[in-house]
Parts: sequence; structure tokens; C-alpha cells
Amino acid sequence: MRILTTICIIFFQFNSLAQYDSTFNLYVKTKESQEVKVIREAGILMNCELNNDAIRLIRSFIRENENFYEGHYILGFIYKKSKKYDRAIKHFTEAIKISPKSAEPYFFRGNCYIETGNYSAALSDYQMTIRFLPQLVLFSYEP
Repeated sequence: MRILTTICIIFFQFNSLAQYDSTFNLYVKTKESQEVKVIREAGILMNCELNNDAIRLIRSFIRENENFYEGHYILGFIYKKSKKYDRAIKHFTEAIKISPKSAEPYFFRGNCYIETGNYSAALSDYQMTIRFLPQLVLFSYEP
């Protein structure tokens, strides 16, 4: 299920709304909950370039559900895309604390560490990425 979250995020990054919708529909079939509604709404806001509204929505949900992995992961991604790397690192780190064997937040946190010049931390995160999801190595780094 977490890999589907990553795929949705990748489609956000490349502004592919049709691919996002079909992937998200698969995600919904695997997990129907309030979390899904928040992720869907945040995705729509992000595709409309209303990132601040998406941030407010997810942060309000996290206040009540602090172990909301996808929320921290999506916030990290939004902040990374906005070049707010310290905030992105914070949220990717929270996602890792919640689900330490999920490779995706290690990968994106590694990208943030590259942007901030912390190459040793980036290398460590990329090694964790390879450990937990070797297939993710196929994706190239893009700032």
C-alpha cells in the first residue's frame, strides 16, 4: 500500500492527473478510511497548486492522528518540491519513525540532504532505500 502512495506522489510531481486518479482509485480499493479522504483531497489541492491548503489539511489531520505515515510523507514531498528542505527532512523523518522499513521516505529525505549539502546523510539514506526497496534505484535523482 505504501508503494501506491509513492506512485501517487510521483504522478503529482509530473502533473499527471489522469495517472494519479487511476493509481489513487487502486489505493482506495486497498484501504477505505478517513485517511484516504484526506489523501485524495490533498492530492486535488496539490494538482491545483494549492499546496498551502494541502499542508493545512494534512497538518490538521496529523494533530489528531500523529502516526499518519502518508500525511508526513506527503508533507515532506510538498516541502521538498517547495525547496523547504529542513521542513521536508523533518516530515520524512517522522514517516521513517512510523514505518522504519518503508524505503520511499529515505529516498526523498536523501534527495533533501543532497540539496542541503549533507552528502554523508544522503548516502546513508540511499543505502537504506536500496536495503528496503532495491527497485527504487531505477528512479533518477531530480531536484
